[in-house]
Amino acid sequence: MNGRRLSLFASSAAGLFVRRLDGHRLGWPTVVGSAGAALVFAGLLLRTQATAEIGFAALAGAILSFAFVSRRSEGIGDQRQPMPRVAKACAAVVVALLAVCLALGRSAEVPPQAYFTLAAIAAGLIAVQVSVAPLPQHRALILVEVVLLALLLRAVLLFAFPSMYGTDTWIHAGTTDDWYEAGRLLREGAHGNSTYYSYPVTYLHTISVRLASSADVRLSMFFAISLPLALAALTAYCIGHMLAGERAGLLAALSTSFNQFLVVWGAFTIPTVIGIVLFGLLMLQVAKPRHGAVRWLVVLLLACALVWTHTISAFVAAIALVTFAAAVIAGAKMGASDSAVASHGPLMAAAFFVTLMLARWLYAYYPDQLFFERVLEPFWHALQVDATLTGTPFEPAPSIWNRISFLMIIALASWGGALWLQPSNRTRYRLAWLAAAAVIAVVMFGFTFIGIKNLIPQRWLAFIFFMTTPVIGAALISVVHRTSSLTRGAILLSIAVGVWAWFSVNTNFVNLGTPFYETNVRYPYTASEQAAVHHGLAVHAGTIVMDRTLYGDYPHYVAPGRVFAPLDSEESLNNAVALFRDYAYSHPETTGNAPLVTMAGRVAGSLATVYSNYQADLVLHEALR
Repeated sequence: MNGRRLSLFASSAAGLFVRRLDGHRLGWPTVVGSAGAALVFAGLLLRTQATAEIGFAALAGAILSFAFVSRRSEGIGDQRQPMPRVAKACAAVVVALLAVCLALGRSAEVPPQAYFTLAAIAAGLIAVQVSVAPLPQHRALILVEVVLLALLLRAVLLFAFPSMYGTDTWIHAGTTDDWYEAGRLLREGAHGNSTYYSYPVTYLHTISVRLASSADVRLSMFFAISLPLALAALTAYCIGHMLAGERAGLLAALSTSFNQFLVVWGAFTIPTVIGIVLFGLLMLQVAKPRHGAVRWLVVLLLACALVWTHTISAFVAAIALVTFAAAVIAGAKMGASDSAVASHGPLMAAAFFVTLMLARWLYAYYPDQLFFERVLEPFWHALQVDATLTGTPFEPAPSIWNRISFLMIIALASWGGALWLQPSNRTRYRLAWLAAAAVIAVVMFGFTFIGIKNLIPQRWLAFIFFMTTPVIGAALISVVHRTSSLTRGAILLSIAVGVWAWFSVNTNFVNLGTPFYETNVRYPYTASEQAAVHHGLAVHAGTIVMDRTLYGDYPHYVAPGRVFAPLDSEESLNNAVALFRDYAYSHPETTGNAPLVTMAGRVAGSLATVYSNYQADLVLHEALR
């Protein structure tokens, strides 16, 4: 009885608090701004720059929402005439810019700065079309431009070098080759033990593309993994359209095309990428208010595919689904306008997904024990031993310019969240979506805040961003909806999107030559470097020592039986040959052991002359005796 009274009291207090905030026009922006100010204070108190920056970004979003909440909303589609001629002119310029970008991207292994600038301008012009084009007549054209921009940014990054982008990519390529040659799933293949034997969907998808097209492994991985991620912009559009309106949905799709997290994952052709795609499709189906038999079948298939694709993706989806379902049930208490919508659909989907995921984790071996045990043991150890208040959710990049695009995401999401919390904009499913996005972010940043990083938090960023796309779309379109002049609103929107896109594509992983980052790691190999690796393997039969960033990726793919080791100490060079790129000497801080790399570079021996005929960037150095 006491528990029931306490629950009723808490519910009444929450309802009163909400009604008080609803009574003030700036009440909810004040809440968001206060949360940002609290993070700023925590960052300054703990002397952690990253936390303070996140707080400042959230505070900036609240200030923007202050400015736009005070304006009268105007319906762009109904009350103001669209500008079809301007939209068509912008479309023609965008197509021309994308063609120039493609030529520039193919002109050099590291595209020139003009390529990234023109891509950002194209994004700004697409935003103009979203503002002024008559809908739905121009919808298909805008979405085609968005997908083309997304494909361009991912394909140029992936195909700039003859080598694959990233390190794990080569491991997955090796497993794909093993299964393709054997015609069946192998727990142990020529390229070693496959930890993804229990999670084979992405590999099977790639092999299916390879069998159907006769393409090589890299092109097959692109069509099977990167292409669906580029097309995920259409999923973002559907989610944004459903939750915030068609123009906000188009802006949500546009933001996915140039977002740095999704662009990088579009080049890292690994199973997590398919997890993001399935995650977006699953959240789209669950977030629809009505659930028929066909939609339940789609939810069932997507849930099974996601659980059998990747572990981190499934864990993030489980958190999102449970939070979404709980928030849908609780949403009526905040006076959501669609409180009559049935809430059992998301709850049933969440219960089924969590049950399926746990059943899979208790069955799958990864590779020699239950995956559940493999995850739970180190996590429990981290809670007992490693947990301590670090006060920072991530290690910030050295240059503030390299962090601006990430901070803009936080500011725009805070802005859109404050708008959605307003009584006139609040719906049950909007509140649930906000809650799901917030809880994922809190879980990811919360564990790293106390020093636990074995959940690989950097891989959560793409999922968090995908959840914020409809919120960001709502914030951006409010620039146009709440500006007295359509022309002025379109110009402001294009500048905001263009600046955000420019900072996004100039981050260190997307633009390998960005002026904002001095310690870029160039993961792919050039043709001469690949030739040097092959020749080095031919002339030396023993252990080959490489810098930590690169050892074992491409060399292990072409010679899986050979022994490769990182450069950990001077002793590791004994009776071994050190294999380094010239790139490692010009960027020693990227190698994981800069002093030893510099020392190894000073002891170049006779084997360095082996590569004179290959014009190689890789240099073999004689082992220290």
